[in-house]
Amino acid sequence: MDLQTSSFDLNILKGALLTNPHGAEFRITGFHFYANDPTNVYVSIREYNEDGELLEGVTGLSWASLSEWNLQVQGGSN
Repeated sequence: MDLQTSSFDLNILKGALLTNPHGAEFRITGFHFYANDPTNVYVSIREYNEDGELLEGVTGLSWASLSEWNLQVQGGSN
């Protein structure tokens, strides 16, 4: 994942499509961090099943661990 802007509001990434290196698709549902480690941001994601439906449950992954994942942000209207 290569983001060229220097900063942006993380809320614009909610709902974005993430695809891991194996082709599995996920949606970003939010972000969090732990008070004892505030420099490590975690991404909350939900996985799709083979029918294209979002699965129940949320997984949290470190933002830094997603460097090989593809990010597709949905276009918005302002």
